[in-house]
Amino acid sequence: MNGGTLRISSDGNLGTAPVSPVVDGIYINGGIIDTTADLTIDANRGITLGGNGGEINVDAATTLTYGGVIASEPNVIAGYTANPAVGRIDKTGAGTLLLTNINNSYTGLTEVKEGTLLWAPTFTSGNTSSVFGSNGAFLDGTVIRSGATLAMAPSTPTNVSNFNAVFQEWFTFEGGSTVNLNPGNSAGDPHDINFYFRGVLQFDSLGNPGTPDGFQTPSSIAGATVLDIGSQGSTNLNDDGGYITGDGGITKIGPGALVFRENSPEWTGQLIILQGQVLANSAGNPLGTGTMPIIMGHNLFGEQAGEPDSGNTQVQLLFQDEGGYRDVSSITQDIIIRADDGAGSQTKRLGAQNLANVDVVNFDGSITMRDDVELFYTDSARDSTQTTTNNINNSGRSIGTLTNTETYFINFNGNIIGAVGNDLTTNVSQGGTANVANGSIISPFDDMVQRPIFGLNGDNSLWFGNLTLGNATSDVDTQHIVSVGNVLGISANNNVTMLNNATIQTAGNSITIGNLTANGTTDSYIENASTSAGSITVNQTVDATV
Repeated sequence: MNGGTLRISSDGNLGTAPVSPVVDGIYINGGIIDTTADLTIDANRGITLGGNGGEINVDAATTLTYGGVIASEPNVIAGYTANPAVGRIDKTGAGTLLLTNINNSYTGLTEVKEGTLLWAPTFTSGNTSSVFGSNGAFLDGTVIRSGATLAMAPSTPTNVSNFNAVFQEWFTFEGGSTVNLNPGNSAGDPHDINFYFRGVLQFDSLGNPGTPDGFQTPSSIAGATVLDIGSQGSTNLNDDGGYITGDGGITKIGPGALVFRENSPEWTGQLIILQGQVLANSAGNPLGTGTMPIIMGHNLFGEQAGEPDSGNTQVQLLFQDEGGYRDVSSITQDIIIRADDGAGSQTKRLGAQNLANVDVVNFDGSITMRDDVELFYTDSARDSTQTTTNNINNSGRSIGTLTNTETYFINFNGNIIGAVGNDLTTNVSQGGTANVANGSIISPFDDMVQRPIFGLNGDNSLWFGNLTLGNATSDVDTQHIVSVGNVLGISANNNVTMLNNATIQTAGNSITIGNLTANGTTDSYIENASTSAGSITVNQTVDATV
């Protein structure tokens, strides 16, 4: 095909399929293949793209499936084997183009203008895929236009395969596009995949920068790409190379974890977390340098304005230590915690997980609370026999050491703003085996003593909610510590409930709290924890036994 349109409704329209692969069974150099029904093009019909590329138009409500190899025509200049930036594919039409092979070799651009491009190969192991051909630059990259969808759903042998799909491709995502990485994962339909994007990722707002206050309109929504992340595995951006750039936003839905692995100073778009977990894994600017606030939580009025519907799982923004070594990490953006307003019930969490001992993480922007928030820390089970290797999730502890305690500093340095009923609660958990005594590790997966210190270091005089800290049932391995690093970090506006294993530190300040209630009987303290004198005034207006 050197032009024009070839309209087909079955593979038979192309004649008898070859009995073995033919590299140029279909040659397209400027033409259009238009499919009008569900059909599968025989994989032995290799597709070769000429310099003018080709367009594949799939009618609405139909799927075109292809599992053969897509290649570019060879270089005609003697001595050259590669043919850079030759042979682009334009996907048009509202239907779905389904690709089932793992690798292709064409060297041109891939542009999804309409409908869905679905990649669904069968994995027998982890793979570094070049399904979109060569991957050296934006010139041979992949563009997902506004309104179009890129979906990925590799199948795996079992639903616990834990395979990796790795991409070096350079992607451009226009605002209004969707990336669906939520294939579902069950014993009968296994898709246990972690996605790793190691090329350059560009997000384009198309002139729609986002929402400054968390209240959405169609135009504020239009500048963001929706990333739908499944719980079958993590999705990792700018991992092991590559970076994020552009001014487009990211709207995260789906129950799974979206991990920002490296510094992204060139990304200025807005992050909106409607569902699931976002992890910041770098001491640089993993969430970019944008000035718009981070928005957390789904909201009925946002959905009515055009935000995608999302589920009622937790909404979490957490730091995570990448290598097991001490560092200081910060998020500079303001954060707005939205109320559900009838969209459903979500738990909102700010904090960290799997930090190294004496790590410091900082939330430097203001936090506007329109709902409750958990100050959160969790740690996975760690093998205490691993003292020299596997530094991730391991801090050098060893069996028999009685002082296996780790301390982490999780600072909220900006101002916290919230009305009555917008409460803070600490939540500290660990994935190992509980111990009888603090740090008495006698088996490889026994818990350490976790001592996250949540610092309230801003002027929080406009926060009128309450603070609850501690364990409902005593657990010596999970301590809940709140350090008030500003004389206005807490006030008489804030009633405090202390449960088991709870500590309030005045940190050298003269602080005032509202009513104090102690519902726990084990291991709870009020202390200074500073070389400067501190004091606490309790503005008690109701009877309580402490």
